[in-house]
Amino acid sequence: MTDSKKRPYLQQGIRACVVLLVLAVAGSSVIAHAQTPTTSKDDLRSLGSPRGEHASVGKPAPQATLKALGGDDFDIASLKGKVVLLDFWATWCGPCVISLPKVTEVANSFADQDLVFYAVNLREPVEKITKFLGKKGIKPPVATDRWGKAGQAFGVRGIPHSVLIDKKGVVRHVHVGFMPGMEKTLKKEIATLLAE
Repeated sequence: MTDSKKRPYLQQGIRACVVLLVLAVAGSSVIAHAQTPTTSKDDLRSLGSPRGEHASVGKPAPQATLKALGGDDFDIASLKGKVVLLDFWATWCGPCVISLPKVTEVANSFADQDLVFYAVNLREPVEKITKFLGKKGIKPPVATDRWGKAGQAFGVRGIPHSVLIDKKGVVRHVHVGFMPGMEKTLKKEIATLLAE
């Protein structure tokens, strides 16, 4: 076969490879999206709240044990008498990477008050967490939920997932995801709970 006769076959082969590559990339994006936990208002309603609130709002905080990064295990119930902010996150979660510094900043603004804050990492090894925090230059107090039991107890279906617990140990506010301006909402909610 001459070069001129081979060329159409070569062009068809290249086109076929490009099409397969595009389909492979698109398919992996669909699979990755399907495996990423997301939560909509419909999801929250399915958790039992008719108003679209998270089902845990208004109920006692569940029994859950966490491990402080570089420290000991502690039970959420042991924090009764203080306002508690738990922010569930992971290093691979894009919205978490944006929200974690902002939530940490909000919590730090109440450092001299009865607020206990933990950034609760879900299911990641300590080495990965410390490397991530060092790279990002943020220093929130971190608790680990290596096996996801606390996340499950708190009904975490999408992250970031922030939980505000009042001094009596009742879940008062839950925020799933991160929206611009959420810092103002969190500050207001925390201030109100501290004043009670």
